[in-house]
Amino acid sequence: GRDTGVMLHNVADIDDNADGMKLEWALGLWNGAGGNRTAVNETWLMWGFRLGFYPMGYIPYVEGDWAVSQDPKFGIAGSFFSDSTQANATGKNPNNTRWEIDAVLTWMGLYLTGEYHSLTADKNTAAGILNGGKDVTDTGWFVQAGYFIMPQELEVLLKYSMIKAENKDEASEIAIGLAYYLNGHEWKVVGELGQVTLSPNGGKDTDNTFFRLVLQADW
Repeated sequence: GRDTGVMLHNVADIDDNADGMKLEWALGLWNGAGGNRTAVNETWLMWGFRLGFYPMGYIPYVEGDWAVSQDPKFGIAGSFFSDSTQANATGKNPNNTRWEIDAVLTWMGLYLTGEYHSLTADKNTAAGILNGGKDVTDTGWFVQAGYFIMPQELEVLLKYSMIKAENKDEASEIAIGLAYYLNGHEWKVVGELGQVTLSPNGGKDTDNTFFRLVLQADW
């Protein structure tokens, strides 16, 4: 869910060229609980920062090369977040930390992106207490490719993602789809067909097929 907070963000020219190298940074403070949940002890702020480098021109945070970039563009970035709450029954301040690294490439209607992330709940969190007073770390990654078979209108998509829990439980998802752009990124319809595989530690894999329909509206 969305959260209440404040963020400073800037995309700076490195080589004094409007279409050249860019350095992006962001620094923010948020309530930390999230707009869709209530936490009685959530009185501390979550803080985070992000740093990105774009050597061949800035790539906006969107999905799909709707602009049909005539020259290849590449970017790589990383983020870190820390969220603490007031002391619980252990007398300690539980803390969750997250970091991730992502990359993106666009060229002539082709869009490639990927991300790796890690979330650690320390030993004083509820997850850590259940884990015998030890930190709990979950990791995951995803890759996504898209290509406009009809420039600025119809895009074919391929996605794969995986998440792995501390106890070795895994979940993965693969999907193919089509995205139709009614008015750029502001109005878009996406349909996906895919499969989710759950792999419990020591158990048997289970597969589930799904169809997902998404309407994106931005104004």
